[in-house]
Amino acid sequence: MKKITLVLSLGILLISSSGAYCQEKSMSKVSIQDKNWQKGGIYEGFVPNQEILEKRNSISKYFKNSNGSITAQVGSLVHYKDANGAWQDIDNSITLNNVNAKGGYKFSNETNEIKSYFPENAGVQTVKMQINENLDFSWWKNPKLEIKNNGTVLSSISAKSQAGILKNNTIIYNEAYAGISEEFEVLSRGLENNTTIHSLNNQISNS
Repeated sequence: MKKITLVLSLGILLISSSGAYCQEKSMSKVSIQDKNWQKGGIYEGFVPNQEILEKRNSISKYFKNSNGSITAQVGSLVHYKDANGAWQDIDNSITLNNVNAKGGYKFSNETNEIKSYFPENAGVQTVKMQINENLDFSWWKNPKLEIKNNGTVLSSISAKSQAGILKNNTIIYNEAYAGISEEFEVLSRGLENNTTIHSLNNQISNS
Protein backbone atom coordinates (compact mmCIF):
# COMPACT_ATOMS: atom_id res chain seq x y z
CA MET A 1 0.00 0.00 0.00
CA LYS A 2 1.26 3.46 -0.91
CA LYS A 3 0.57 6.17 1.65
CA ILE A 4 1.34 9.86 1.25
CA THR A 5 0.47 12.01 4.24
CA LEU A 6 0.81 15.70 5.02
CA VAL A 7 -0.21 16.35 8.61
CA LEU A 8 0.94 18.41 11.60
CA SER A 9 0.09 17.41 15.15
CA LEU A 10 0.57 19.56 18.23
CA GLY A 11 0.00 18.82 21.89
CA ILE A 12 -3.03 20.09 23.80
CA LEU A 13 -2.44 22.82 26.37
CA LEU A 14 -5.03 23.97 28.90
CA ILE A 15 -4.58 27.43 30.41
CA SER A 16 -6.91 28.95 32.98
CA SER A 17 -7.10 32.63 33.83
CA SER A 18 -9.55 34.79 35.72
CA GLY A 19 -10.98 38.21 35.03
CA ALA A 20 -13.87 39.75 33.17
CA TYR A 21 -14.08 39.57 29.40
CA CYS A 22 -16.30 41.78 27.27
CA GLN A 23 -17.59 40.01 24.14
CA GLU A 24 -18.01 41.75 20.83
CA LYS A 25 -20.07 40.54 17.88
CA SER A 26 -18.38 37.74 15.93
CA MET A 27 -19.11 36.30 12.49
CA SER A 28 -17.83 32.92 13.67
CA LYS A 29 -20.47 30.21 14.02
CA VAL A 30 -21.08 28.36 17.27
CA SER A 31 -19.64 24.86 17.11
CA ILE A 32 -21.83 21.84 16.44
CA GLN A 33 -21.77 19.54 19.45
CA ASP A 34 -20.19 16.46 17.88
CA LYS A 35 -17.98 13.70 19.32
CA ASN A 36 -15.27 16.24 20.21
CA TRP A 37 -17.56 17.53 22.96
CA GLN A 38 -18.51 14.11 24.31
CA LYS A 39 -16.73 12.05 26.92
CA GLY A 40 -13.16 11.44 25.80
CA GLY A 41 -13.34 14.25 23.24
CA ILE A 42 -10.93 17.18 23.21
CA TYR A 43 -13.63 19.56 24.52
CA GLU A 44 -15.02 17.25 27.18
CA GLY A 45 -16.41 19.25 30.09
CA PHE A 46 -17.43 22.24 27.94
CA VAL A 47 -20.43 23.07 25.78
CA PRO A 48 -20.31 25.11 22.55
CA ASN A 49 -22.11 28.12 24.07
CA GLN A 50 -19.27 28.54 26.57
CA GLU A 51 -16.82 29.38 23.79
CA ILE A 52 -15.75 33.00 23.37
CA LEU A 53 -15.95 33.15 19.58
CA GLU A 54 -14.08 36.47 19.33
CA LYS A 55 -10.91 34.91 20.79
CA ARG A 56 -10.61 32.06 18.29
CA ASN A 57 -7.47 31.57 16.24
CA SER A 58 -6.28 28.70 14.06
CA ILE A 59 -5.22 26.41 16.94
CA SER A 60 -7.27 27.43 19.97
CA LYS A 61 -10.67 27.82 21.57
CA TYR A 62 -11.38 29.92 24.67
CA PHE A 63 -14.14 29.08 27.14
CA LYS A 64 -15.80 31.23 29.79
CA ASN A 65 -16.24 29.32 33.04
CA SER A 66 -19.11 29.73 35.50
CA ASN A 67 -16.83 31.52 37.99
CA GLY A 68 -15.86 34.15 35.40
CA SER A 69 -12.45 32.67 34.59
CA ILE A 70 -11.38 31.75 31.08
CA THR A 71 -9.90 28.45 29.91
CA ALA A 72 -7.84 28.37 26.72
CA GLN A 73 -7.48 25.05 24.94
CA VAL A 74 -4.56 25.16 22.50
CA GLY A 75 -3.38 22.34 20.26
CA SER A 76 -3.71 21.17 16.67
CA LEU A 77 -5.31 23.05 13.79
CA VAL A 78 -9.04 23.42 14.53
CA HIS A 79 -10.20 26.58 12.70
CA TYR A 80 -9.97 28.10 9.24
CA LYS A 81 -10.85 31.57 7.95
CA ASP A 82 -13.92 31.73 5.74
CA ALA A 83 -14.46 34.12 2.81
CA ASN A 84 -15.40 36.88 5.28
CA GLY A 85 -12.25 36.41 7.37
CA ALA A 86 -14.12 34.82 10.30
CA TRP A 87 -12.74 31.77 12.11
CA GLN A 88 -14.92 28.67 11.60
CA ASP A 89 -14.59 25.06 12.74
CA ILE A 90 -12.73 22.88 10.28
CA ASP A 91 -14.94 20.20 8.73
CA ASN A 92 -13.05 17.62 6.68
CA SER A 93 -16.18 16.21 5.02
CA ILE A 94 -16.19 16.00 1.22
CA THR A 95 -19.35 17.35 -0.38
CA LEU A 96 -21.18 16.81 -3.66
CA ASN A 97 -21.27 19.95 -5.79
CA ASN A 98 -23.08 21.61 -8.61
CA VAL A 99 -20.17 21.25 -11.07
CA ASN A 100 -20.93 24.60 -12.69
CA ALA A 101 -20.16 26.34 -9.37
CA LYS A 102 -16.86 24.62 -8.51
CA GLY A 103 -14.78 24.86 -11.67
CA GLY A 104 -16.25 21.64 -12.98
CA TYR A 105 -15.35 19.58 -9.91
CA LYS A 106 -18.07 17.24 -8.67
CA PHE A 107 -16.57 16.79 -5.19
CA SER A 108 -14.80 19.23 -2.88
CA ASN A 109 -13.92 20.23 0.66
CA GLU A 110 -13.80 24.00 1.25
CA THR A 111 -14.36 24.10 5.02
CA ASN A 112 -10.64 23.99 5.64
CA GLU A 113 -7.61 26.23 5.32
CA ILE A 114 -6.49 24.00 2.44
CA LYS A 115 -9.32 23.51 -0.08
CA SER A 116 -9.52 20.16 -1.92
CA TYR A 117 -11.22 19.26 -5.21
CA PHE A 118 -11.83 15.83 -6.73
CA PRO A 119 -13.03 14.59 -10.14
CA GLU A 120 -16.32 12.81 -10.59
CA ASN A 121 -14.50 10.00 -12.39
CA ALA A 122 -10.89 8.85 -12.10
CA GLY A 123 -8.61 10.32 -14.75
CA VAL A 124 -11.07 12.91 -16.08
CA GLN A 125 -9.71 15.87 -14.08
CA THR A 126 -6.87 16.50 -11.70
CA VAL A 127 -7.07 16.24 -7.94
CA LYS A 128 -6.40 19.75 -6.66
CA MET A 129 -5.34 21.31 -3.36
CA GLN A 130 -5.73 25.09 -3.14
CA ILE A 131 -3.67 26.89 -0.49
CA ASN A 132 -5.02 30.34 -1.27
CA GLU A 133 -6.61 32.06 -4.24
CA ASN A 134 -3.30 32.13 -6.12
CA LEU A 135 -1.52 28.89 -5.17
CA ASP A 136 -2.71 25.38 -5.92
CA PHE A 137 -1.32 21.89 -6.53
CA SER A 138 -2.85 19.70 -9.24
CA TRP A 139 -2.00 16.08 -10.11
CA TRP A 140 -3.57 12.75 -11.14
CA LYS A 141 -4.91 14.10 -14.46
CA ASN A 142 -4.04 11.02 -16.51
CA PRO A 143 -3.05 8.44 -13.89
CA LYS A 144 -1.50 5.22 -15.04
CA LEU A 145 0.01 2.13 -13.47
CA GLU A 146 3.42 1.03 -14.69
CA ILE A 147 4.81 -2.39 -13.86
CA LYS A 148 8.60 -2.60 -14.06
CA ASN A 149 11.19 -5.31 -13.67
CA ASN A 150 14.70 -4.02 -12.94
CA GLY A 151 13.74 -0.69 -14.45
CA THR A 152 12.22 -2.14 -17.62
CA VAL A 153 8.55 -1.26 -18.15
CA LEU A 154 6.62 -4.51 -18.62
CA SER A 155 3.19 -2.88 -18.93
CA SER A 156 1.51 0.50 -18.61
CA ILE A 157 -2.18 0.67 -17.69
CA SER A 158 -4.28 3.84 -17.73
CA ALA A 159 -6.81 4.31 -14.93
CA LYS A 160 -10.39 3.39 -15.71
CA SER A 161 -12.98 6.17 -15.52
CA GLN A 162 -14.46 4.89 -12.27
CA ALA A 163 -16.91 7.12 -10.38
CA GLY A 164 -15.78 8.38 -6.97
CA ILE A 165 -17.64 7.12 -3.90
CA LEU A 166 -17.93 9.43 -0.87
CA LYS A 167 -17.45 8.26 2.72
CA ASN A 168 -17.42 11.33 4.97
CA ASN A 169 -13.94 12.84 4.51
CA THR A 170 -12.80 10.18 2.04
CA ILE A 171 -13.39 9.61 -1.67
CA ILE A 172 -12.65 6.18 -3.13
CA TYR A 173 -12.19 5.26 -6.78
CA ASN A 174 -12.73 1.49 -6.67
CA GLU A 175 -11.08 -0.55 -9.40
CA ALA A 176 -9.24 2.48 -10.77
CA TYR A 177 -6.98 -0.30 -12.02
CA ALA A 178 -8.02 -3.95 -12.05
CA GLY A 179 -7.94 -5.12 -8.42
CA ILE A 180 -6.60 -1.77 -7.24
CA SER A 181 -8.39 1.22 -5.67
CA GLU A 182 -7.27 4.80 -5.14
CA GLU A 183 -8.41 6.67 -2.03
CA PHE A 184 -8.03 10.32 -1.01
CA GLU A 185 -8.70 11.37 2.59
CA VAL A 186 -9.06 15.01 3.63
CA LEU A 187 -6.98 15.98 6.67
CA SER A 188 -6.75 19.31 8.44
CA ARG A 189 -3.31 19.89 6.89
CA GLY A 190 -3.84 18.43 3.41
CA LEU A 191 -4.63 15.05 1.81
CA GLU A 192 -3.68 11.45 2.43
CA ASN A 193 -3.52 9.25 -0.68
CA ASN A 194 -3.76 5.46 -0.31
CA THR A 195 -3.35 2.97 -3.15
CA THR A 196 -4.67 -0.44 -2.13
CA ILE A 197 -4.04 -3.70 -4.02
CA HIS A 198 -7.06 -5.92 -3.31
CA SER A 199 -6.04 -8.64 -5.74
CA LEU A 200 -3.21 -9.27 -8.20
CA ASN A 201 -4.45 -8.45 -11.69
CA ASN A 202 -3.23 -10.39 -14.71
CA GLN A 203 -0.59 -7.81 -15.58
CA ILE A 204 0.93 -8.10 -12.11
CA SER A 205 0.55 -11.87 -11.82
CA ASN A 206 2.18 -12.48 -15.19
CA SER A 207 5.05 -10.05 -14.62
